[in-house]
Formats: sequence, C-alpha cells, structure tokens
Amino acid sequence: AVGALVGAGLLFLVWRRRGPWWLRFVLGFLAAGLLGGAYLGWVRRQAGLPSDAITSPKALIEDAQRAVERANERQRANEQGLFELEQQ
Repeated sequence: AVGALVGAGLLFLVWRRRGPWWLRFVLGFLAAGLLGGAYLGWVRRQAGLPSDAITSPKALIEDAQRAVERANERQRANEQGLFELEQQ
C-alpha cells in the first residue's frame, strides 16, 4: 500500500509538469516501477503466496515454475498408480 501511494505521488508530480523534463522522466519511470511492483505484490497476496509489499517479476516466474514442477510430480504419481493398477 505504501509503495502504491508513493508511486501515485510521483505520478502526481509528473502530471503537474513542474521541473525539468529529465526530472519528470526519471520520476515517471520510478513511479511506474513502484506501481508495477506494488501490483505484482498484490497479485501474489491474492494467490495466497507470501509476499512483500513490492515484488519483482522474477518472483512470479519462480512461483509459476514451482507450480509446474508440483503439477508434473502429481501427474507422474497418477500415471504410476494407473500403471500399477493395470499390472494387477
């Protein structure tokens, strides 16, 4: 929540168009990064995963890879169980 508020404040400063163009560019870029990280943190919390207020895309990719590994393990266990039933 704090990251989102800081990002919104930075976007407000950029929107007011005060200061040199390069400062507005840097503040806009920083605000976009903070708001994006806050959004990714919110997505992880909604998925029931432990999360900080601001999360990187790398954390989401790693979560997805772990989920695929768990699904593959369950699939292998199911196939092994079916194979054993067919052998009886």
